[in-house]
Amino acid sequence: MTELAAQLLESPKAPQIIQQVRAILNDEQKRRRAFYEWMDDDMKSVRRSG
Repeated sequence: MTELAAQLLESPKAPQIIQQVRAILNDEQKRRRAFYEWMDDDMKSVRRSG
């Protein structure tokens, strides 16, 4: 476990912080998915090939 995780678990606000982090990560995942769906197949192949 990292030092940051250990500090978080010691905090009385840990549940609220974890909930906020989950919300941020879920939002990021949705934005990435939407971006990937927005790209057409040509853009996807260029992105994969570098």
